[in-house]
Amino acid sequence: YEHTEKEKPSGQVFTLGYANYMTGNLQRAESLVDTAIATDANPRKSWYRLHYQVLFELQEYPRAKALLLGMIEADPYETDNWRLLANHHLQLEDSESALAALAIAYNAGMLEGAEDLKRVITLYGAVDVPEKAARLLEKHLADGSLEADPDMLRRLAELWMLSREREQAKVALQRAAVVAPDGRIYEMLGNIFYQDEAWDDAYESYLKAIELGGLDQTARVYLLAGISAEAGGNKDAAREAYSEARKSDELRKQADALLQRLDRRS
Repeated sequence: YEHTEKEKPSGQVFTLGYANYMTGNLQRAESLVDTAIATDANPRKSWYRLHYQVLFELQEYPRAKALLLGMIEADPYETDNWRLLANHHLQLEDSESALAALAIAYNAGMLEGAEDLKRVITLYGAVDVPEKAARLLEKHLADGSLEADPDMLRRLAELWMLSREREQAKVALQRAAVVAPDGRIYEMLGNIFYQDEAWDDAYESYLKAIELGGLDQTARVYLLAGISAEAGGNKDAAREAYSEARKSDELRKQADALLQRLDRRS
């Protein structure tokens, strides 16, 4: 917080308020900063931001929010104020209000940086509007605002899956697999093929996932590979996959049951 305390008394008052804030004397800091703002003909933006921070830390949330809204009314095109308002709501676990604040700034063309765009997309997903989030992410991947790296493409696929749009999810994962092959990407692809009962594709995707590694539950992927192979008529491959899955204590009982069923059908 820059200041020129020699220029006028309000600056000196603010400096004293800032010093109290830094030493944890919040009540005194709030009183002094409020006085500095009230007695200055043209208070600096940083003064208002410190006042907001002090009010929030004092848990005077209605006053803190009212101050932010006043700052926005005074300068509606100051992007940082909209970010502050969104963060205010997020800290109070109100994702919908946070999204409403950022959506206004986004629609006004004030949010162009990658981190801002990611936050807007994340909030749409958080408030159960995954299709809107997916379309926004797809738009900004296409126009280059966001880099089409594996993480972003995986996130796009997850959003399409939440939107029950498996074909779009499949396309995103296939793009990610080309950019940077990854076990988790192929596991997700396998899950989509599994749901579509495309058994051969599911089996091959699960095998590729296991080969590339980095999985949270490799044994479970083996189990799904076995189910896919069996459903596709490849009993030898199914038996091999189930045998690998049964090495897991957690899945041994289920894998043994599947092996017994396979033997009965042979």
